[in-house]
Amino acid sequence: MATFFPEEQKFLSDEVNRYHLVYTNPNKWNSSSPYEQTFQHKNTIIVLYNLDETAQQPHIDGFFPKNLDEREIHNSGWIICRAGSVFIAVYPLKPSEWIEEGVNWRWRSNEKQNGVVVEVGSTDEDESYQAFKSRVAQLHPEIINAGKAFTVQYKTRHGDSMRFTFGGKRVLNGQTISFHTYKFFNGPFVQSERGSGVVRMTYKNAVRELDFKKALVREWQQ
Repeated sequence: MATFFPEEQKFLSDEVNRYHLVYTNPNKWNSSSPYEQTFQHKNTIIVLYNLDETAQQPHIDGFFPKNLDEREIHNSGWIICRAGSVFIAVYPLKPSEWIEEGVNWRWRSNEKQNGVVVEVGSTDEDESYQAFKSRVAQLHPEIINAGKAFTVQYKTRHGDSMRFTFGGKRVLNGQTISFHTYKFFNGPFVQSERGSGVVRMTYKNAVRELDFKKALVREWQQ
């Protein structure tokens, strides 16, 4: 998940707006939006939207390829899918429709204040697709505030409590998340301190370091 501080959010919004002025076709696929904010914890993400009156295309879309092994619009409100051993569940917060296209189904909602909750699982984590489906079917995200401070609360299938306000706080298990200590990358194979310009990649004993400020590549065995 990309993390942005308040002063960066304004810059990002301006940049996304500048490059997405060409979004005049309502059926075009775009990757980002100045009206979108996210809160991710492990394999769960809450995505919120707050489209204003100036939005050229006031809707949100979701891409569901036709080569999915399974796609079920469950009576619990979840859209539950399987691609091999990977499971995906999407919970739309507001009404939506399906549009069939050549290689995909387009999920679309025209609600300006909106969002989705996504859970991702696998056979390694959830034992089976049926077990994953049974767990998520019992879960229901809750809209706490539908006003300007659009707030959603959700308890994940692993029991973590997430509360997210558009333009406001991200709260995990009662603790407000502070991004000021976060790294730019912080994964098992890629590490980078924010603002350093240096990305370190590791695989087994091999290390490759990319220094973008000095235009250098360093490699060694650890």
